[in-house]
Amino acid sequence: MNKEIWRDILGSRGLYQISNKGRYRSLHPRFPSNYLVAKTSKKRVRGYPDIIMYLGDKVLRVTLHKAAWEAFNGPIKKGKCINHKDGNKNNYCLVNLEVVSYSENNKHAYDTRLKINPTGDMWHASKLRSHQVEQIKIRLKYESMNKIAKIYKVNPSTIRDIKLGVTWKNIGCAE
Repeated sequence: MNKEIWRDILGSRGLYQISNKGRYRSLHPRFPSNYLVAKTSKKRVRGYPDIIMYLGDKVLRVTLHKAAWEAFNGPIKKGKCINHKDGNKNNYCLVNLEVVSYSENNKHAYDTRLKINPTGDMWHASKLRSHQVEQIKIRLKYESMNKIAKIYKVNPSTIRDIKLGVTWKNIGCAE
């Protein structure tokens, strides 16, 4: 089993540490703790756990994954970010972290289904709903695209795209 190694969190003046296993502790004389007591803030930064460190008259807030990476590898270069290999924002063990470009991080999120492209009903700007598209596909058999577009108050190109399967491919014709 890997030995737990502790390092100072960057900028903490040696008062707070984080381990390669993602645990953190305070060495602050006013806020001593063994592990996990450096207060985790309720306001998470984009869903990432963070800690608040008290440094005299200053307060430093840092996400745990960033604190772990930088304590063991130094500051992250501009244009780079930290990726959680397993996609779990609460797993900030060093072996689960890697530095990647923002586009690589986004690609990883889509590849692992952490992010999905909203389509159909899930798309906030969609003027149509699934049941309406089913009706449109039936109507296309006996009505013109212009007439259908007027009925549903959409552009005729929207109806054309449905007919050609450019959009709403996932909706079949329920007849």
